[in-house]
Amino acid sequence: MIQVAILTLAVMLYASSLGEVNYLAEVMVNDQPLGVLWKPPFRIDITDAAKAGANDVVVDVTNVWKKWILGGWKFPEAERVTWTLYPFYRDDKDAPLMDSGLLGPVRLLS
Repeated sequence: MIQVAILTLAVMLYASSLGEVNYLAEVMVNDQPLGVLWKPPFRIDITDAAKAGANDVVVDVTNVWKKWILGGWKFPEAERVTWTLYPFYRDDKDAPLMDSGLLGPVRLLS
């Protein structure tokens, strides 16, 4: 959770200002869920949830299944936490993991 001080209530949170979001981001302000962002321009209006002064901003980011599968192959089979019946990416075991998460600076823009 990030605490943000807001001087004016006419504020928008532009998730595109996060740099890049891979792959889903759910935004909550002051415990009020505002929506799920899944494609550019990654922005959401926080005006109704924001208040003057300190605000709690939470951005939950969800990964993709491919990253879990590829990442799981890096561990011994007994330590893996994911599995699939069909070996979708068996030929790609040594592939690097793709970038994911909240990859850039968070900014509030009015």
